[in-house]
Amino acid sequence: MSMLEVKLWVDPASGLVDEKVRISVEGLSPHEPVTVKAAVEESRMRFCAYGWFTSTGRGQVDLTSQASIHGTYTGVDPMGLFWSMRPEPLQKEHLRLLKKDVTTPLVVTVVVLKGHLDWGKLFDPSPKPLAELKVYRWYKDKSVRRERVRQGNVQGALFTPSGPGPFPGIIDLFSGGTFEHRAALLASHGYCVLALELYNYDDNVTSFFHINSNILNESMAWFGQLPTVLPAGFGIIATSLSGFFAAEITRLSPMVKALVLVNGLTFYKHPSAIPEDCKTDRQASTYSIENAKPTPHGFDAREVHKVLDSSFVKVWEGAASVLYIRGQDDRSLNINISQRFFQQVPEEHKHRFQLVSYPGAGHLIEPPYSPVSTSSHNKTMDMVLHWGGEPKSHHLAQEDSWRRILEFFSEKLTGGTLNKNKSSKL
Repeated sequence: MSMLEVKLWVDPASGLVDEKVRISVEGLSPHEPVTVKAAVEESRMRFCAYGWFTSTGRGQVDLTSQASIHGTYTGVDPMGLFWSMRPEPLQKEHLRLLKKDVTTPLVVTVVVLKGHLDWGKLFDPSPKPLAELKVYRWYKDKSVRRERVRQGNVQGALFTPSGPGPFPGIIDLFSGGTFEHRAALLASHGYCVLALELYNYDDNVTSFFHINSNILNESMAWFGQLPTVLPAGFGIIATSLSGFFAAEITRLSPMVKALVLVNGLTFYKHPSAIPEDCKTDRQASTYSIENAKPTPHGFDAREVHKVLDSSFVKVWEGAASVLYIRGQDDRSLNINISQRFFQQVPEEHKHRFQLVSYPGAGHLIEPPYSPVSTSSHNKTMDMVLHWGGEPKSHHLAQEDSWRRILEFFSEKLTGGTLNKNKSSKL
Protein backbone atom coordinates (compact mmCIF):
# COMPACT_ATOMS: atom_id res chain seq x y z
CA MET A 1 0.00 0.00 0.00
CA SER A 2 1.49 3.37 -0.95
CA MET A 3 1.93 6.22 1.51
CA LEU A 4 -0.51 8.42 -0.43
CA GLU A 5 -3.37 6.00 0.18
CA VAL A 6 -3.05 6.27 3.95
CA LYS A 7 -4.46 9.45 5.44
CA LEU A 8 -3.66 10.77 8.93
CA TRP A 9 -5.97 13.30 10.58
CA VAL A 10 -5.34 15.38 13.70
CA ASP A 11 -8.02 17.81 14.88
CA PRO A 12 -7.19 20.48 15.82
CA ALA A 13 -3.83 20.51 14.07
CA SER A 14 -3.07 23.76 15.86
CA GLY A 15 -4.38 24.66 19.31
CA LEU A 16 -3.61 25.30 22.96
CA VAL A 17 -1.67 22.64 24.85
CA ASP A 18 -4.60 21.98 27.18
CA GLU A 19 -6.94 21.16 24.28
CA LYS A 20 -7.64 17.54 23.50
CA VAL A 21 -7.04 16.40 19.94
CA ARG A 22 -8.52 13.63 17.82
CA ILE A 23 -6.05 11.46 15.92
CA SER A 24 -7.40 9.11 13.27
CA VAL A 25 -6.07 7.10 10.33
CA GLU A 26 -7.84 5.99 7.15
CA GLY A 27 -6.84 3.94 4.12
CA LEU A 28 -5.24 0.98 5.90
CA SER A 29 -5.91 -2.62 5.05
CA PRO A 30 -8.56 -4.34 7.20
CA HIS A 31 -7.15 -5.49 10.55
CA GLU A 32 -3.70 -4.14 9.72
CA PRO A 33 -1.22 -3.74 12.64
CA VAL A 34 0.29 -0.24 12.83
CA THR A 35 2.36 1.83 15.24
CA VAL A 36 1.39 5.47 15.81
CA LYS A 37 4.30 7.57 17.05
CA ALA A 38 4.52 11.19 18.26
CA ALA A 39 7.83 13.04 18.65
CA VAL A 40 8.86 16.56 19.63
CA GLU A 41 12.15 18.41 19.75
CA GLU A 42 12.52 21.37 22.12
CA SER A 43 15.77 23.10 23.17
CA ARG A 44 17.76 20.24 21.57
CA MET A 45 15.84 17.70 23.66
CA ARG A 46 13.91 14.98 21.85
CA PHE A 47 10.93 13.20 23.35
CA CYS A 48 8.77 10.45 21.89
CA ALA A 49 5.70 8.28 22.56
CA TYR A 50 4.08 5.45 20.67
CA GLY A 51 1.22 2.98 20.70
CA TRP A 52 0.23 -0.21 18.89
CA PHE A 53 -3.11 -0.38 17.09
CA THR A 54 -4.96 -2.70 14.75
CA SER A 55 -7.20 -1.15 12.11
CA THR A 56 -10.91 -1.94 11.91
CA GLY A 57 -12.47 -3.97 9.16
CA ARG A 58 -12.81 -0.71 7.24
CA GLY A 59 -9.10 0.06 7.56
CA GLN A 60 -9.47 2.80 10.17
CA VAL A 61 -7.81 3.67 13.48
CA ASP A 62 -9.30 6.26 15.86
CA LEU A 63 -7.35 6.99 19.06
CA THR A 64 -10.44 8.43 20.76
CA SER A 65 -12.16 5.03 20.74
CA GLN A 66 -9.47 2.38 20.12
CA ALA A 67 -7.02 1.12 22.70
CA SER A 68 -3.26 1.11 22.44
CA ILE A 69 -2.36 -2.50 23.24
CA HIS A 70 1.33 -1.75 23.83
CA GLY A 71 3.65 1.26 23.94
CA THR A 72 4.41 4.20 26.22
CA TYR A 73 0.74 4.03 27.21
CA THR A 74 -2.03 1.43 26.92
CA GLY A 75 -5.79 1.62 26.81
CA VAL A 76 -8.14 4.14 25.21
CA ASP A 77 -6.77 7.66 25.67
CA PRO A 78 -6.87 10.31 22.90
CA MET A 79 -4.03 12.23 24.60
CA GLY A 80 -1.86 9.22 25.44
CA LEU A 81 0.75 10.10 22.79
CA PHE A 82 1.30 13.48 24.49
CA TRP A 83 1.47 12.82 28.23
CA SER A 84 3.38 9.53 27.89
CA MET A 85 6.32 11.04 26.01
CA ARG A 86 9.78 10.18 27.31
CA PRO A 87 13.33 11.08 26.20
CA GLU A 88 14.50 9.33 23.05
CA PRO A 89 17.57 7.04 23.17
CA LEU A 90 20.97 8.77 23.52
CA GLN A 91 19.40 11.78 25.24
CA LYS A 92 20.77 12.99 28.56
CA GLU A 93 19.29 11.59 31.74
CA HIS A 94 16.91 13.53 33.98
CA LEU A 95 15.33 15.72 31.30
CA ARG A 96 12.26 17.88 31.74
CA LEU A 97 10.27 18.88 28.67
CA LEU A 98 9.85 22.59 29.25
CA LYS A 99 8.81 25.28 26.77
CA LYS A 100 11.11 28.27 27.18
CA ASP A 101 9.94 30.43 24.27
CA VAL A 102 6.17 30.55 24.54
CA THR A 103 5.86 32.72 21.43
CA THR A 104 6.53 29.59 19.37
CA PRO A 105 4.62 26.30 19.48
CA LEU A 106 5.66 22.83 20.46
CA VAL A 107 5.81 21.10 17.11
CA VAL A 108 4.75 17.47 17.46
CA THR A 109 5.35 15.14 14.52
CA VAL A 110 2.82 12.30 14.36
CA VAL A 111 3.56 9.36 12.07
CA VAL A 112 1.90 6.05 11.19
CA LEU A 113 4.30 3.11 10.81
CA LYS A 114 3.63 -0.29 9.31
CA GLY A 115 3.53 -3.15 11.83
CA HIS A 116 3.88 -3.30 15.59
CA LEU A 117 7.35 -1.87 16.32
CA ASP A 118 9.12 -1.95 19.67
CA TRP A 119 10.77 1.16 21.15
CA GLY A 120 14.25 0.29 19.91
CA LYS A 121 13.10 -0.07 16.30
CA LEU A 122 11.63 3.43 16.14
CA PHE A 123 15.01 5.14 15.85
CA ASP A 124 18.31 5.17 13.98
CA PRO A 125 17.13 4.84 11.35
CA SER A 126 13.50 5.80 11.75
CA PRO A 127 11.24 3.61 9.58
CA LYS A 128 9.60 5.19 6.56
CA PRO A 129 6.10 6.31 7.60
CA LEU A 130 2.86 5.43 5.89
CA ALA A 131 1.61 8.90 6.78
CA GLU A 132 2.97 11.94 8.65
CA LEU A 133 1.54 15.17 10.05
CA LYS A 134 2.78 18.03 12.22
CA VAL A 135 0.71 19.26 15.16
CA TYR A 136 1.24 22.71 16.67
CA ARG A 137 0.66 23.01 20.41
CA TRP A 138 0.65 26.54 21.83
CA TYR A 139 0.91 27.88 25.37
CA LYS A 140 0.12 31.40 24.19
CA ASP A 141 -2.97 32.16 22.15
CA LYS A 142 -2.15 34.31 19.12
CA SER A 143 -4.32 37.11 20.53
CA VAL A 144 -2.38 37.32 23.83
CA ARG A 145 0.25 40.06 24.08
CA ARG A 146 3.58 39.31 25.78
CA GLU A 147 5.68 42.16 27.18
CA ARG A 148 9.04 42.02 28.91
CA VAL A 149 8.84 43.77 32.30
CA ARG A 150 11.75 45.64 33.91
CA GLN A 151 10.39 48.16 36.40
CA GLY A 152 12.80 48.55 39.31
CA ASN A 153 12.68 45.32 41.30
CA VAL A 154 9.80 44.02 39.19
CA GLN A 155 11.09 41.78 36.43
CA GLY A 156 9.43 39.11 34.38
CA ALA A 157 6.91 38.83 31.55
CA LEU A 158 3.39 40.25 31.39
CA PHE A 159 0.73 38.43 29.37
CA THR A 160 -2.40 40.37 28.45
CA PRO A 161 -5.47 39.01 26.61
CA SER A 162 -6.91 40.90 23.67
CA GLY A 163 -9.69 43.39 24.27
CA PRO A 164 -10.12 46.56 26.32
CA GLY A 165 -10.04 44.90 29.73
CA PRO A 166 -9.57 45.21 32.59
CA PHE A 167 -9.04 41.49 33.21
CA PRO A 168 -8.80 39.35 36.35
CA GLY A 169 -5.12 39.33 37.35
CA ILE A 170 -2.80 36.53 38.43
CA ILE A 171 0.85 36.54 39.54
CA ASP A 172 2.64 33.31 38.62
CA LEU A 173 5.63 32.18 40.71
CA PHE A 174 8.13 29.37 40.15
CA SER A 175 11.42 28.53 41.83
CA GLY A 176 14.67 27.55 40.17
CA GLY A 177 14.55 29.79 37.11
CA THR A 178 12.38 31.70 34.66
CA PHE A 179 9.16 29.99 33.56
CA GLU A 180 6.45 31.51 31.37
CA HIS A 181 4.49 28.51 30.05
CA ARG A 182 1.79 28.44 32.73
CA ALA A 183 1.38 32.23 32.72
CA ALA A 184 0.93 32.26 28.94
CA LEU A 185 -1.68 29.51 29.13
CA LEU A 186 -3.61 31.25 31.92
CA ALA A 187 -3.61 34.44 29.84
CA SER A 188 -4.99 32.41 26.94
CA HIS A 189 -7.97 31.70 29.21
CA GLY A 190 -8.68 35.38 29.83
CA TYR A 191 -6.38 36.47 32.68
CA CYS A 192 -3.78 39.21 32.79
CA VAL A 193 -0.78 37.32 34.17
CA LEU A 194 2.62 38.39 35.46
CA ALA A 195 5.25 35.64 35.30
CA LEU A 196 7.42 37.12 38.04
CA GLU A 197 11.15 36.44 38.15
CA LEU A 198 12.24 36.14 41.75
CA TYR A 199 15.94 35.79 41.02
CA ASN A 200 18.55 35.08 38.33
CA TYR A 201 18.24 38.61 36.99
CA ASP A 202 21.05 40.20 35.03
CA ASP A 203 21.35 42.91 37.64
CA ASN A 204 19.48 41.64 40.68
CA VAL A 205 19.23 38.75 43.14
CA THR A 206 21.25 35.65 42.21
CA SER A 207 20.15 33.35 45.04
CA PHE A 208 16.67 32.25 46.04
CA PHE A 209 17.66 32.58 49.70
CA HIS A 210 18.53 36.29 49.39
CA ILE A 211 15.29 37.58 47.92
CA ASN A 212 14.46 41.03 49.25
CA SER A 213 10.88 41.58 50.39
CA ASN A 214 10.92 44.78 48.34
CA ILE A 215 10.72 42.63 45.21
CA LEU A 216 7.43 41.16 46.39
CA ASN A 217 5.99 44.42 47.68
CA GLU A 218 6.91 46.35 44.55
CA SER A 219 5.57 43.59 42.33
CA MET A 220 2.18 43.57 44.05
CA ALA A 221 1.90 47.35 43.98
CA TRP A 222 2.97 47.59 40.34
CA PHE A 223 0.72 44.77 39.15
CA GLY A 224 -2.31 45.88 41.16
CA GLN A 225 -2.31 49.36 39.63
CA LEU A 226 -2.14 48.22 36.01
CA PRO A 227 -5.16 49.51 34.03
CA THR A 228 -5.48 46.05 32.45
CA VAL A 229 -6.02 44.39 35.87
CA LEU A 230 -9.35 44.46 37.72
CA PRO A 231 -8.86 46.71 40.77
CA ALA A 232 -10.80 44.50 43.22
CA GLY A 233 -7.82 42.16 43.79
CA PHE A 234 -5.86 39.42 42.07
CA GLY A 235 -4.75 35.80 42.41
CA ILE A 236 -1.42 34.07 42.88
CA ILE A 237 -0.29 30.63 41.72
CA ALA A 238 2.98 29.16 42.97
CA THR A 239 4.87 25.88 42.78
CA SER A 240 7.34 24.32 45.22
CA LEU A 241 9.71 26.70 47.06
CA SER A 242 8.03 29.81 45.67
CA GLY A 243 4.94 28.74 47.62
CA PHE A 244 6.43 30.28 50.75
CA PHE A 245 6.65 33.73 49.13
CA ALA A 246 3.12 33.37 47.78
CA ALA A 247 1.86 32.36 51.23
CA GLU A 248 3.56 35.33 52.90
CA ILE A 249 2.23 37.77 50.29
CA THR A 250 -1.25 36.36 50.83
CA ARG A 251 -0.95 36.74 54.60
CA LEU A 252 0.04 40.38 54.34
CA SER A 253 -1.86 41.78 51.37
CA PRO A 254 -5.64 42.26 51.21
CA MET A 255 -5.23 42.54 47.44
CA VAL A 256 -4.74 38.77 47.15
CA LYS A 257 -8.16 37.15 46.73
CA ALA A 258 -7.21 33.66 45.55
CA LEU A 259 -4.09 31.56 46.14
CA VAL A 260 -3.21 28.30 44.38
CA LEU A 261 -0.28 26.30 45.76
CA VAL A 262 1.03 23.36 43.74
CA ASN A 263 3.06 21.26 46.17
CA GLY A 264 4.07 24.59 47.64
CA LEU A 265 6.06 25.32 50.80
CA THR A 266 3.95 26.98 53.50
CA PHE A 267 6.62 27.45 56.17
CA TYR A 268 9.48 29.81 57.00
CA LYS A 269 12.71 28.33 55.66
CA HIS A 270 15.16 30.78 57.22
CA PRO A 271 15.15 33.04 60.34
CA SER A 272 15.74 36.12 58.18
CA ALA A 273 12.47 35.38 56.35
CA ILE A 274 10.34 35.79 59.50
CA PRO A 275 8.82 39.29 59.50
CA GLU A 276 8.90 41.49 62.61
CA ASP A 277 5.21 41.01 63.37
CA CYS A 278 5.72 37.21 63.61
CA LYS A 279 8.99 36.96 65.54
CA THR A 280 7.27 36.33 68.86
CA ASP A 281 5.42 33.16 67.81
CA ARG A 282 7.06 31.92 64.61
CA GLN A 283 10.14 29.77 64.23
CA ALA A 284 12.06 28.88 61.06
CA SER A 285 12.29 25.29 59.90
CA THR A 286 15.66 23.58 59.86
CA TYR A 287 17.23 22.42 56.60
CA SER A 288 19.67 19.52 56.36
CA ILE A 289 20.81 18.70 52.84
CA GLU A 290 22.62 15.62 54.14
CA ASN A 291 19.20 14.08 54.72
CA ALA A 292 18.60 13.94 50.96
CA LYS A 293 18.78 10.28 49.93
CA PRO A 294 20.30 9.23 46.59
CA THR A 295 18.11 7.10 44.30
CA PRO A 296 18.45 6.01 40.65
CA HIS A 297 16.14 8.92 39.81
CA GLY A 298 18.04 11.59 41.74
CA PHE A 299 17.95 12.70 45.36
CA ASP A 300 14.85 12.10 47.46
CA ALA A 301 14.53 15.34 49.45
CA ARG A 302 11.46 14.58 51.55
CA GLU A 303 13.39 14.60 54.82
CA VAL A 304 15.57 17.69 54.33
CA HIS A 305 13.09 19.97 56.14
CA LYS A 306 12.25 19.73 59.81
CA VAL A 307 9.09 21.78 60.22
CA LEU A 308 7.60 22.72 63.58
CA ASP A 309 4.01 23.82 64.02
CA SER A 310 5.37 27.30 64.74
CA SER A 311 7.14 27.32 61.35
CA PHE A 312 3.99 27.64 59.28
CA VAL A 313 2.93 30.90 57.66
CA LYS A 314 -0.43 32.09 58.98
CA VAL A 315 -1.95 32.41 55.53
CA TRP A 316 -5.42 32.63 57.08
CA GLU A 317 -4.59 36.10 58.41
CA GLY A 318 -5.16 37.29 54.84
CA ALA A 319 -8.51 37.40 53.08
CA ALA A 320 -7.82 34.97 50.24
CA SER A 321 -9.34 31.62 49.45
CA VAL A 322 -6.68 28.91 49.12
CA LEU A 323 -6.51 25.85 46.86
CA TYR A 324 -3.66 23.45 47.62
CA ILE A 325 -2.79 20.85 44.95
CA ARG A 326 -0.80 17.92 46.37
CA GLY A 327 0.84 14.89 44.79
CA GLN A 328 0.90 11.90 47.11
CA ASP A 329 4.01 10.50 45.38
CA ASP A 330 5.95 13.77 45.81
CA ARG A 331 9.58 12.81 46.53
CA SER A 332 10.73 16.40 47.04
CA LEU A 333 8.37 17.60 49.77
CA ASN A 334 6.96 15.42 52.53
CA ILE A 335 3.19 15.33 52.04
CA ASN A 336 2.66 15.19 55.81
CA ILE A 337 3.79 18.82 55.95
CA SER A 338 0.82 20.02 53.90
CA GLN A 339 -1.49 17.92 56.06
CA ARG A 340 -0.09 19.56 59.21
CA PHE A 341 -0.45 23.00 57.64
CA PHE A 342 -4.17 22.43 57.09
CA GLN A 343 -4.52 21.28 60.69
CA GLN A 344 -3.16 24.68 61.75
CA VAL A 345 -5.95 26.57 59.98
CA PRO A 346 -8.42 27.88 62.59
CA GLU A 347 -11.95 26.50 62.35
CA GLU A 348 -13.43 29.86 61.45
CA HIS A 349 -11.22 30.04 58.35
CA LYS A 350 -11.35 26.43 57.13
CA HIS A 351 -14.17 27.21 54.68
CA ARG A 352 -11.65 29.24 52.63
CA PHE A 353 -9.12 26.40 52.36
CA GLN A 354 -9.29 23.27 50.22
CA LEU A 355 -6.76 20.49 49.83
CA VAL A 356 -6.89 18.28 46.73
CA SER A 357 -4.61 15.26 47.00
CA TYR A 358 -3.75 13.00 44.04
CA PRO A 359 -2.55 9.39 44.47
CA GLY A 360 0.43 8.56 42.27
CA ALA A 361 1.16 12.18 41.34
CA GLY A 362 4.62 13.66 41.86
CA HIS A 363 5.96 17.12 42.64
CA LEU A 364 5.88 18.86 39.24
CA ILE A 365 2.16 19.00 38.51
CA GLU A 366 1.99 20.99 35.28
CA PRO A 367 -0.79 21.98 32.86
CA PRO A 368 -2.46 18.92 31.30
CA TYR A 369 -0.88 16.56 28.78
CA SER A 370 2.66 17.54 29.79
CA PRO A 371 4.91 14.47 30.13
CA VAL A 372 5.70 13.58 33.74
CA SER A 373 9.19 14.64 34.77
CA THR A 374 10.30 12.22 37.46
CA SER A 375 13.70 13.89 37.91
CA SER A 376 15.66 16.93 36.73
CA HIS A 377 18.43 19.25 37.85
CA ASN A 378 17.29 21.80 40.43
CA LYS A 379 19.21 25.08 40.32
CA THR A 380 18.29 26.13 43.84
CA MET A 381 19.71 22.99 45.45
CA ASP A 382 22.23 22.37 42.63
CA MET A 383 21.43 18.66 42.41
CA VAL A 384 19.27 16.24 40.48
CA LEU A 385 16.04 15.82 42.43
CA HIS A 386 13.63 12.91 42.32
CA TRP A 387 10.22 14.51 41.79
CA GLY A 388 8.17 11.32 41.88
CA GLY A 389 5.03 10.51 39.91
CA GLU A 390 3.66 7.44 38.13
CA PRO A 391 2.99 8.56 34.52
CA LYS A 392 -0.69 7.65 34.13
CA SER A 393 -1.67 8.79 37.63
CA HIS A 394 0.35 11.99 37.24
CA HIS A 395 -1.35 12.70 33.93
CA LEU A 396 -4.79 12.31 35.50
CA ALA A 397 -3.77 14.66 38.31
CA GLN A 398 -2.58 17.29 35.84
CA GLU A 399 -5.80 17.09 33.85
CA ASP A 400 -8.08 17.32 36.88
CA SER A 401 -6.08 19.93 38.79
CA TRP A 402 -5.93 22.28 35.78
CA ARG A 403 -9.71 22.15 35.51
CA ARG A 404 -9.97 22.93 39.22
CA ILE A 405 -7.47 25.78 38.97
CA LEU A 406 -9.35 27.48 36.13
CA GLU A 407 -12.68 27.07 37.94
CA PHE A 408 -11.20 28.32 41.22
CA PHE A 409 -9.76 31.51 39.74
CA SER A 410 -12.92 32.13 37.74
CA GLU A 411 -15.10 31.81 40.83
CA LYS A 412 -12.90 33.79 43.23
CA LEU A 413 -11.83 36.57 40.85
CA THR A 414 -14.89 37.01 38.61
CA GLY A 415 -17.73 35.32 40.44
CA GLY A 416 -17.67 32.54 37.88
CA THR A 417 -18.38 34.80 34.91
CA LEU A 418 -15.12 34.17 33.04
CA ASN A 419 -15.45 31.68 30.18
CA LYS A 420 -14.26 28.35 31.62
CA ASN A 421 -14.23 26.56 28.30
CA LYS A 422 -12.22 28.91 26.15
CA SER A 423 -10.90 27.12 23.09
CA SER A 424 -8.47 28.30 20.47
CA LYS A 425 -8.07 27.31 16.85
CA LEU A 426 -4.69 28.77 16.06
